[in-house]
Amino acid sequence: MSRAATAVVAALVALAVATTTAAPASASVSPGPPTRYAPTGASYFGVHEGGVTRGRWPQVPPGTVSSVRLWDTGTTWRDVNPAPGVFRWDALDAAVDNAEAHGADVDLVLGSTPQWAARYPWSWVTGAGSSSMDGSASPPVSEVDWVVYVQAVVTRYRGRIAAYEVWNEANLNLFWQGSTVEMARLSSLAYRTIKRIDRLAVVAAPSATLRGSGTTWLSHYANVGGFRWADAINVHAYPRPQDGPEEAAVLIRRAREVLAAKDIRLPVWNTEINYGHAVGGIGATHELSVRDQAAFVARTYLLGRSDRVARTYWYDWSSHPALSVRMTRPGSDQSAPPATAFVVTRAWLRGRMAACTVNRAGTRTCTVIYAKGRAVVTWNPHRVVTVTTGANTAYQQDVFGQTWPVRAGRRVRVGSSPMLFRTYR
Repeated sequence: MSRAATAVVAALVALAVATTTAAPASASVSPGPPTRYAPTGASYFGVHEGGVTRGRWPQVPPGTVSSVRLWDTGTTWRDVNPAPGVFRWDALDAAVDNAEAHGADVDLVLGSTPQWAARYPWSWVTGAGSSSMDGSASPPVSEVDWVVYVQAVVTRYRGRIAAYEVWNEANLNLFWQGSTVEMARLSSLAYRTIKRIDRLAVVAAPSATLRGSGTTWLSHYANVGGFRWADAINVHAYPRPQDGPEEAAVLIRRAREVLAAKDIRLPVWNTEINYGHAVGGIGATHELSVRDQAAFVARTYLLGRSDRVARTYWYDWSSHPALSVRMTRPGSDQSAPPATAFVVTRAWLRGRMAACTVNRAGTRTCTVIYAKGRAVVTWNPHRVVTVTTGANTAYQQDVFGQTWPVRAGRRVRVGSSPMLFRTYR
């Protein structure tokens, strides 16, 4: 950073100190290589809760939700920093307080550009059935504005926000209208700023939607060195509207293979997942029965754990009209049956999981090993099949938590909804 830029930063920071609490002392960025922090994967069961800034939280047993991702919550750059040197912390404070009260960590998405900071302040943003001219997808005019903002956030929430994502869906024109090189540059500035202030914070790369251009964008981002400034690969694995969890898992595997060929082997985060999502967010939702919705939740988290996905965030914890799986009942915060599947699957995965297998009939089998005994979880996404229970099987349990005693050697019919068979030896 030049001396002139440093002088500008100092002036901006002085203004920030006068208008906010916990403002940064400077916006300089360490030029040295980053200190790599390897995520532990302890926050695998993540969610989006649109009302997190208003005190809402998923109605599930305490400890079920490990992490909340702050997106569509009024907590992005344009919300927090609405004018030069002006910071509004109310919404972000409320979200962080709410997460902490429920024992969950926070994953904050840093972008979108405020109109005052945008290079193209009147650029069109079109998608999900709406259009606006707000500059939110524009690159910033000045890198200094970006650094001052990132520094202010990390200084205020040091040790309280566990993870930061640089940008949301940077492969889509709806969210990013700059170049891949420019996004890599913003990532480098954010990464070094965050690590200088909060060494243990995790920085996830800009997310990419894998359906469509996502894998190509990730490849280009690797080519320009963007992943040097990330602790995790960040994907949104929405499959085609008619597809299910198995197809979503294929998208993640393909992305991982492409990046591995470029020697990018970071942990993978799936920070948005749901089903029936129409192309461009426009069109009819592919409707699912309640039973299938619950099955999709369980299969998503089982396959993700099998494929070593470090975090999976359900989007979102509501009866979202544009998505097929709805965690709450329409017009209510009351949990729907798919939310029960979320809770049950979390309990199933409290052990050590081996990679799931698939046979010629398409039947998936996942084994989870506990301190005492093990569980075998089985399903077939396309047909009803008959399986034989193993030695010492004590009971079977479905994704709604219903349990039946069963003996070893029994033949049991299983379909698209996973069934767990438990043994204590």
